[in-house]
Amino acid sequence: MWTALAAATFSSAVYQAPQEFPVIMQLYPPFAFGRLVYYLTLKCNDFTCVQSFNQFNHEMWFCFKVLYIGAVVFLALGLYLDAVLPQEYGVRKHPLFFLKWLLGKKAELQAQKNNNPHERTEVLTGSAAAVAIESEGEDEEVKKEKAYIDRLPAPYNQHPLIIKNLKKVYKAVGGKPPKIAVKDFSLHIPRGEMFGLLGPNGAGKTSLISMLTGLYPPEGGNAWVGGYSIINEIDSVHTQMGVCPQFDLVWPDLTVEEHLLFYARIRGVPDNMEKTLVEKAIKEVYLTRFAGFKTKQLSGGMKRRLSVAISLVGEPQIIFLDEPTTGLDPENRRQLWDILVGKGEGRVKFNGK
Repeated sequence: MWTALAAATFSSAVYQAPQEFPVIMQLYPPFAFGRLVYYLTLKCNDFTCVQSFNQFNHEMWFCFKVLYIGAVVFLALGLYLDAVLPQEYGVRKHPLFFLKWLLGKKAELQAQKNNNPHERTEVLTGSAAAVAIESEGEDEEVKKEKAYIDRLPAPYNQHPLIIKNLKKVYKAVGGKPPKIAVKDFSLHIPRGEMFGLLGPNGAGKTSLISMLTGLYPPEGGNAWVGGYSIINEIDSVHTQMGVCPQFDLVWPDLTVEEHLLFYARIRGVPDNMEKTLVEKAIKEVYLTRFAGFKTKQLSGGMKRRLSVAISLVGEPQIIFLDEPTTGLDPENRRQLWDILVGKGEGRVKFNGK
């Protein structure tokens, strides 16, 4: 509003027609817009309102071009900065993410280097002390899992999920020291397996799932979902997974079917497959009779089943379920576990309990 007021003041009191705005001021889009409005109102005051572009003078054409070029430039800049600047949620992309082919070539060369035994010897020797310190006090099975993952060659698309030395640290708040939520976590899960991640409240289960789904960036390590990195290829990761969060994220006035159509389109399901996959997901969670019901008409157990159906729609490779039976009575809890065990064959189900 202050910029509009300044533009009006400059036009009417400082740079009255036929005197032109300085070019440096015209390059500022709000001033260019204000100058155009000034000329249009000036013409109408003379009872000769502008009827076509042919009545534009040189300055009006320049301001017009500045607005159109600025719209494209600032839109592109806004999208770019939104992707690369640090933010509370989401994974920040590489500053050169738009040069995907270049980054892909670099990753390929790095993978070849890592698979070279002569190169790997130096790397492993240099980090031996650190690995020994990190592994101190760990269970033997945990050490074996880490060793197995370290030996896996890139690319990591042989398993739906591979986690390698993942770490999450929350910043210090109110004078308290930083909180390590996930420390050097490694895991691989084969296809068709249901994996339960057990631990008390505050153990880091939700933090781990949040990193794997792209909600929070990790402080160290990496993970691959369907062969895609959660750091460099999070958009591709989202097409490979389904998520059932700890609490239901549903809209009261949308029906069960409308929810699933919405999420199917977000996941990139082809138009000709939408109806089939939505009906399949509804059937898998036994909500066929309630497909036309709004979610405000559903019970708590039905809403939870809808959240599971949302994670199933589109047939993702892996499904993350964060405490899927939270708040359910024993009967609904048993029914939901039967659904998870019996449905989604061939997919990985990653459950945080």
